[in-house]
Amino acid sequence: MNKVLHIALILNINKAYDRKIVAGVARYMREVGNWSLYLEDDPLSKIPDFDNWDGDGIIADLDDLAVYNAVKDSSIPLVGFGGGYGPYCKGGKVPYIFTENTKIATMAAEHLLDRGFRRFGYCGAPANSTNGWSRERREVFNTIVKEKGYSCANFVGHSPSAKNWHKIQDELKEWLSSLPLPIGIMAANDSIARHILEACQQLEIKIPEEIALIGVDDDEMMCELANPPLTSIIQGTDTLGYKAAELLDCMMKGEEVAIKTVIDPVGISVRQSTEILAIDDKLVAQALAFIRKEA
Repeated sequence: MNKVLHIALILNINKAYDRKIVAGVARYMREVGNWSLYLEDDPLSKIPDFDNWDGDGIIADLDDLAVYNAVKDSSIPLVGFGGGYGPYCKGGKVPYIFTENTKIATMAAEHLLDRGFRRFGYCGAPANSTNGWSRERREVFNTIVKEKGYSCANFVGHSPSAKNWHKIQDELKEWLSSLPLPIGIMAANDSIARHILEACQQLEIKIPEEIALIGVDDDEMMCELANPPLTSIIQGTDTLGYKAAELLDCMMKGEEVAIKTVIDPVGISVRQSTEILAIDDKLVAQALAFIRKEA
């Protein structure tokens, strides 16, 4: 009988993105059959007591500074994941997996271009030490639409926390009110897209007739609760989790593995927020919206 290996999976189980990573790890666990998983949903308990935990391997979110500081000097085999811009990325020497932002932004731009839009916007997150993925997606999205001969209006805002809800909404409403319509907008992730939808509702801007909106992460609960339901890029998080487990298994066997691994997005979950063809004539756009609703 194979020895049971004790693995710590250190992430935020309450986030949809991280739960999909857990699903990928679980898929690999079922194949190997001899892993015992340490996984806690309590933020205060998600990092094991390494003095008393007899572990064989760790898979951890290395963009979380507290997690990074807890595991960076560990002698236990470690595989990290994140968005590609965390503290680990500054000279880290352990295997690290992240998603391919160029392809994510390309997929979003092509989706909106295919719907006939000639005006575009990008809404990102205020820069911090770990979210360079927002800037990277913005740069790629801008490049693609400009190569097609169109311009892109960009917005970041100044409020880093959703606790400043009213301030975020005021800034967004000011930006959205300045945009020519119709327009196709990419949000850096589903959370930001949700803020946009709320601001549009307050401004009585029609989605998708006047603004077509696409997010990233395909958080099913958030996308389906949105009004209207949100189109979103499906990141390869299940694949990321599976690959992280596979790399860790190789390391525990003493094998060498790649230091960096990039995971491609899977596709797009198309929902009502982009189910439109861009038409400048408002009457025609309204007629098509009516047909779509009643059909």
